[in-house]
Amino acid sequence: ITVLWAAAAALVPSMQKGSETARNLHIALNALNVVLFVWQIPTGIEIVYKVFEFTTWP
Repeated sequence: ITVLWAAAAALVPSMQKGSETARNLHIALNALNVVLFVWQIPTGIEIVYKVFEFTTWP
């Protein structure tokens, strides 16, 4: 995810010069980032539930 952020950010100067290809690639990289983030949500929720299960609340 960090590499995709860096690659998308590296395209900004090209986008400022009007490169449509850089713009499309920037959008695609950020869309892929969102997909990867959403893909991690179920696992994260599962971990949170396990932590809550073994936590004693005051």
